[in-house]
Amino acid sequence: MNTFLTGEPGVGKSTIIEEAIRELRNYGKSVAGYYTTREITSERKTFWINDYVTGESVVMAVGDSNGNFEVNYDAFEIFAAEAISRPADVIVLDELGVFEEPCEKFKATVYELLGKPQTVLGVLKLRGGEFLDSIKAREDVRITEVTIENRDSLM
Repeated sequence: MNTFLTGEPGVGKSTIIEEAIRELRNYGKSVAGYYTTREITSERKTFWINDYVTGESVVMAVGDSNGNFEVNYDAFEIFAAEAISRPADVIVLDELGVFEEPCEKFKATVYELLGKPQTVLGVLKLRGGEFLDSIKAREDVRITEVTIENRDSLM
């Protein structure tokens, strides 16, 4: 099953994913994939992709205060593609957004993963491009919108 959470920034999507991962591991399930982290200052925004299995991280994008971003596409095409290709009971993609749009190898890896019988758990940005829309349109994908009102009941 492919299950994705979506919702406004800061509503708790990644927190719900983290709680689900703790529970899955408590039941002996293996987890692979990636999660994103960020550091934001008044002058700079830096985003990383972090591998659940290896613990390694790579910068995926750096932006300035005007919203201009320099994207490290290899972070998706190589690093994230490898992270979601590892064998595990559950593969986590936290999160998918707009930076991935031109990354054909990564997108192909995601589509292939979604077509497998393996459990996929992830986060989709609420607004995105063609890539996110194509995932949202799949019949084998279940999407839950997280809001302040429902987030506690989803944990």
